[in-house]
This record gives sequence, structure tokens and C-alpha cells, in this order.
Amino acid sequence: MLIMIFMCGCGDDGFKDAINNETGDAPPSPGNSGIVAASYISPTSLDIRWQDAGDDLTSPPNLRYRVFVSMSAFSSVQEAERTGVELTGGWTLGISSLRAEISSGIVYSWCNVFVSDENGNISAYVGVIPSLYANTPPDTDGSSLAVVSSVPLKATVSWTKASDLQSPQTSLRYRAFFSASPSNVNTFAHAEAGGTEVTSGWTGDIDTIEVNLPAGGTWWFNVFVMDGGGLVSGYVQKNVIVADRTPPEVDDPVVRLSAGASAVEISWTKADDTDGETVRDLLQYRICCSTVRSVLENDLPPPADAAIGVSRGWITFDPSNDNSLYFTANGLASGTVYYFRVYVRDLDLMISPYGIAQCTTVAGAYPVPGGGGLICAVPKAAKKIELSWSAAADDLTAPEDLLYSVFSSEITSTNNAYDDVSTYEAAIGAVRNSSTTVRLETMSNNASDTGWVRNITALSAKMDKSTSYYFAVFVKDADGNISAYMPVKQTTN
Repeated sequence: MLIMIFMCGCGDDGFKDAINNETGDAPPSPGNSGIVAASYISPTSLDIRWQDAGDDLTSPPNLRYRVFVSMSAFSSVQEAERTGVELTGGWTLGISSLRAEISSGIVYSWCNVFVSDENGNISAYVGVIPSLYANTPPDTDGSSLAVVSSVPLKATVSWTKASDLQSPQTSLRYRAFFSASPSNVNTFAHAEAGGTEVTSGWTGDIDTIEVNLPAGGTWWFNVFVMDGGGLVSGYVQKNVIVADRTPPEVDDPVVRLSAGASAVEISWTKADDTDGETVRDLLQYRICCSTVRSVLENDLPPPADAAIGVSRGWITFDPSNDNSLYFTANGLASGTVYYFRVYVRDLDLMISPYGIAQCTTVAGAYPVPGGGGLICAVPKAAKKIELSWSAAADDLTAPEDLLYSVFSSEITSTNNAYDDVSTYEAAIGAVRNSSTTVRLETMSNNASDTGWVRNITALSAKMDKSTSYYFAVFVKDADGNISAYMPVKQTTN
């Protein structure tokens, strides 16, 4: 015979059974008048439950219990030990239920529980005949449903198949319901009266079902199972938010712009999600701009290569913002016409557009070379030339953010050289086409890959000896406007 016990508590065989002891205090008082509920929940599983006892000196958590079963009645621990089978491992602290797995074919006709306080006083609950397992409904084991909705207006409901003491699992039948109200599917009677059935009556041997829903929002689902005897059990109902195909609602489509030379501040009014699925502050926005209006005329955001996604993808905003949202687009060209459009999407990825807005960035002035645009070129030993100039100024770009580029061009019998460096475009062209024109700013410690160096006003260049050169310096602001210092002629030592 094999008995497996499932309980909570700890065993202690050191307690001595006794109805009274020398302390003279009263024994424990069994809870609920000593009633014990014992029933077979399967041919090999016995479930026993009782209420905690009370005691005048020992707190309930410190009371200890022993549980016995037998083929005949018993009323004392001593008798239970002689004629019965103990289901606890001696006196066990603080338990009020026990489930024992018993070898198939053994049906005990008597069960009782004993309780002992810390002084060894013992009381007996009222012995009971375990009820047999017939006429019990299917067992869902308290399982809840799994409900997933990854497609708008659809949900997938799945569950663990129930078991039954009378009917094979494959013969159990199921009915599934849904409703917008949890009270309409919390019981089978309510589901039949107020829920919407997904199955076509009782359906055999299923554990998954696809549900088409009439609208987005929150829906509640439940499944009920019936055995061959007509007994019905329900699962634990479950809800899920189902996506709708309704895009966010843009009540005020106007996009407002405030333009600077290289930046534009954009503002608009928050949208709402009409199906109520996405919280307003979780709506995502994308701000796009282009110098071509037609790029933004589609109601969906243009591809990245067609427009400037100034928001760098979809973004959410701080919930502390009131009804208006703001974003600044930086790095724009001055004196240029730009078109802007805002797009909003909800958690279903449904998109709504705002209107198209247009503005022209402020035309920035060109940088002004410092020191009247003069360049100082001083020959030094070892074929060096020391170049220096005064820092430029700009109406929008700070002096420390201005960029400089320096060129030299050798004067030869066939080359004027001044023409090669008189403008930035000419200097760049000469570098590409002539070995006598070179960029010198690469000799700077601050040199960049772009050929422009931030905030320099001096440069030491190693040249060929006894050779005449023209030297040119160019300055560029943040808007890309370029001005030239006056090229200077000098001969190395």
C-alpha cells in the first residue's frame, strides 16, 4: 500500500499523547464544532479539511494535528494508532487541510483529526465517513484562461483541459462565451443569459478557440466544461484589450511654426484615441519636414530618404505637457522654405496625420573676418611659415563655433596662384586639379575629416624653401555661409 501526503507544516514525533496533564488547563477546542470534511476527489486521492482549533494558552499557529484513516471507527489517538493509518508524520504544526494519494482500490470508511496544545492536552474532532467521488463536476484545477489578441478585432482563447472522476477527458465537452461585462460570464447561468457564445453548443475535446469580436476594447471571456453526467464547472474568467482599426482622432489639425535661422519650433494640439484603447499620453508622434511639399501630402509618413524625420522616429511626450506639444527642428539651412507635418499613431499602429505647415527660416548673414580680413604670414627657419589671423564674427554663430579652412598655392611661371585661392570654391577645385594647391588645416591638432577646423586663428606650415606662395583662410558659420580673408603672398626662407 502506498500513501503520498500533501500538506503544510512540520512533524514532531516527540509529543506524548495525553488527554490531560498535570498543568490542569483545558484541552484545545476543535473549530466549527469539530466538523471534518473528508472526500475522495479521485479513486486514489482523499481530501480532508477542518477548521483551526482554539486554546486558552496556545495560539492557533502553535497547535499540532494528527490525521488518521481506518476501516473502522475510532475515537482516541491510542485507538487510531492501533487500528488506523496515520496520514501525518506525527504531530504537525498549523495545518487545516491535507490531501493524501492512496493506492487504488483502498476505500477507508473512517477519518478523524486530533489536536494537541503545547502542554500535551489532546482533543478529537468528530469522526467522519469519507464521501465517495461520484457526482462531482469536472475539475478545472482553478485554472484561468489564456487570452491573446495580436490582431485587431480577434482574440485567441486557450485553456488546460479539465479532468473528471467519471468521464474520460476526451469525452468532456466545452462552451465558450465572451462579454464586455465580467458579470455576464462569471457563472454558466449568467453566460447563457447575457454572454455571447463562441462555440456552437457543447463541443467535445477542444482547448483553443478563435474569437471574432464586434469592436475593439476590453472583453471578458470564460469557458465551461460538462461531463457525461451533465455536471458543469467553469474556469476563471479572463479579460483582454482587443485592438480596433480606428486611428487616433485629431480634433485640431493645425501645426504652428516659429522659425529661426537654423531651427524651427513646432507646436500642435494633442490627439485622442477614439476607441479608448491607448491612453492619450501614450500616443506616439513623428514630425517630418521637407523642402518639397508633395513629399508630405500622403496621409502616411514618407520614407526616410524622401523627407527629414526631424523627430528621429516615433516618440512620446512628457505627460506633464498640457494640451499642446512642442518640438524643435535643428540643423536647418537659413533662408530656406520648409514644409512640416506631424503624424500620430496609437498602440495598434493606426496613424492619423495633422495638416501641412510651411515657413521660411531666417536668412543668416555671412561671417565677418576679423582684423579687416588680413592674414599675417611670417617666414621662419627650416622652411616654415607662421600664419595667423583675427577671429571672425557672425550674427548667429558664436565665435568659438566658427569653422576655418586654410589653403596654400605655389606661385609658378605658369600659375597665377591667387586665382586658385581667391574663393573657397576655387581653392577646392585647385586642390583636386593642381599639385601646387593644398589644404593646410590638416596640420592643425583640431583637424576634422570634413576639412574644417573649429576656432583656430594660427597655423604653422612647413613648405618648400625659397618658394613663393599665396595663403588663403576661409571661415564658415553654422548655416554654411562662407567668407574669405584676403589672400596673402609670402616667400619661404
